[in-house]
Amino acid sequence: MNLLMALEAAKARSMARLAEYTASRVPLSRVPAQIAAAQALVGPDPFPYGLAANQPTLDALLGWAQAERRNRSALAAREAVCAADAEPGAGLTLLAAPPLRAGVLPGSSYHIAQGCHTMPIRSVLHLACMLLALIGAGAHAAPGDAVTELAPTGRLRAAINFGNPVLAQRRTDGTAQGVSVALAQELGRRLGVPVDLVPFNEAGQVFAAARSGGWDVAFLAIDPVRAAAISFTPPYVVIEGAYLVLQASPLHAPEDADRDGARIAVAEGSAYDLYLTRTLHHAALLRFPDTAAATKAFMQQHLDSLAGVRQPLVAFAATHPEARVLPGAFMQIEQAMGTPQGPTRPVRCSCAPSWRR
Repeated sequence: MNLLMALEAAKARSMARLAEYTASRVPLSRVPAQIAAAQALVGPDPFPYGLAANQPTLDALLGWAQAERRNRSALAAREAVCAADAEPGAGLTLLAAPPLRAGVLPGSSYHIAQGCHTMPIRSVLHLACMLLALIGAGAHAAPGDAVTELAPTGRLRAAINFGNPVLAQRRTDGTAQGVSVALAQELGRRLGVPVDLVPFNEAGQVFAAARSGGWDVAFLAIDPVRAAAISFTPPYVVIEGAYLVLQASPLHAPEDADRDGARIAVAEGSAYDLYLTRTLHHAALLRFPDTAAATKAFMQQHLDSLAGVRQPLVAFAATHPEARVLPGAFMQIEQAMGTPQGPTRPVRCSCAPSWRR
């Protein structure tokens, strides 16, 4: 509601300024004609709020994305979002939409600023749908069963995986920031419960803690092995798994890495470790406790390649000229929210079925 009030206030000020021109004591002959032309083009309201008012524009934008192969499948605006006014109490659901690859549209590429690795993973299309659907939507309290299922202790314990710096980072004071943190805090706000961030250095540690009840919600890549213990939402972003090699390496493409005698360093339990375990036929995986240890071993032992998330590898190569990142990806990593399965934690949350894959 605070966002709606701010936008309504900004809109009122803008409309007031237009009125000042039309009522000015100084004749401004061109202004009335320009205003009339603008109103004829965009209508009397230049800032329409809500999904209904903007659906033709959003459908055209999403249609363009499909035609340009920016999106995996045809998608209408109403399918991309669930506006609160469409179903009382439904709130806003973005996770029903097929994910878009990060970086395919302007404004969603990976950025490096002052040594902090961040990537705005919500694509332009999803962000536009979210904002337009959110405007005018009233705040609704979460159903009681949602709170019971997602935060049974009355507090939401959110696992934060610092092993993926694209989604979570440590500030200089040790506190957490990033997309995962923002999602956890927003979920806690909607549930009306406090949020406790539970830090982990690697995704494998998050997965291990799922069976012991160490957290209530986590942000991980979807994988069949993990799905045995974690119930996932549909993915909200797709990022790439890539290889880092030394400059003198004969490797030129991801498929070159799987050859007899090759050694590939990975962080144990990571999404790419699980994927490569299933798909490699010739190369050997060398597993290390975390990404830092895998990177150190790759450099010191001159291993054939290091598997990881593309963005951190690109950042590493930028400061280590003796290394380079192979073009292309060996896997698409689908990032999602997840809750642990168990006798007291159902596989599907009946109160929010769209949050479960």
